Amino acid sequence: MAALLALLAALAVVVVVLPGLVVERDLGGARISAAERLAAVNNVRTTLVQAVGGAVVLFGGYATWRQLRVNQEGLNATREGHITDRFSRAVDQLGSEKTDVRIGGLYALRRIADQSAHDREAVISIKAAFLRTHLPWPPQAQDSLAAEASINSVPPLETRAPDAQVALTCLGVLCQERQPDWLNVSYTDLRRADCDGLWLHHINFDGACLEAASIYQVNLTKASLIAANMRHVELGTSILHQSRCIEADLRGARPPRG
Repeated sequence: MAALLALLAALAVVVVVLPGLVVERDLGGARISAAERLAAVNNVRTTLVQAVGGAVVLFGGYATWRQLRVNQEGLNATREGHITDRFSRAVDQLGSEKTDVRIGGLYALRRIADQSAHDREAVISIKAAFLRTHLPWPPQAQDSLAAEASINSVPPLETRAPDAQVALTCLGVLCQERQPDWLNVSYTDLRRADCDGLWLHHINFDGACLEAASIYQVNLTKASLIAANMRHVELGTSILHQSRCIEADLRGARPPRG
């Protein structure tokens, strides 16, 4: 209230008192008629009122811009906090004993990567780590299919480990918009995995088992497949430009066409 009263007092001085003082200074003691003096005072008053009005408009515009900026910063902070919470919950789901819960977490991470470029690389790294830890090669868990099992007895990856197939598919889609960088998926059990149409460039598959995997129209540019088991894979029209296949086992593989 005190600030408002002070502002009103200042405006009264500007509009009522100041114009007369300005006219008296400009006249320098010269005599003019009362009508001429009143007209001069009114001209000064009009100019001052316009200046004050312009200043008020400018201040109002600045205050509005400032408030909009504060609101936007608040919205951004809220959005970042919301994404952080979703990210944490999704990562927690990956540790669940239930396959469907893990799949839900993987898809939640995929949505976060689509909505937040800032978190995309972290999501990609988490999916790669998920494959390495859940499907190591050679198999380590007692309920896993033995490394020596006939490939004909190995179900497709989407059947025996649907969460791993989801992680691999999401990884191959997200990598399409990713700047080339090394990604480690080495020594993973990807027997009979469905990789069709995925972007798996610059990925390290060293020592991985891709036996009987479907790798049709896959971008494997500069991928590392050193000592990988690629028996009976369907390469289709995959791109293997500058990929490293040193000591890779390609017996029975169908080479890329064209």
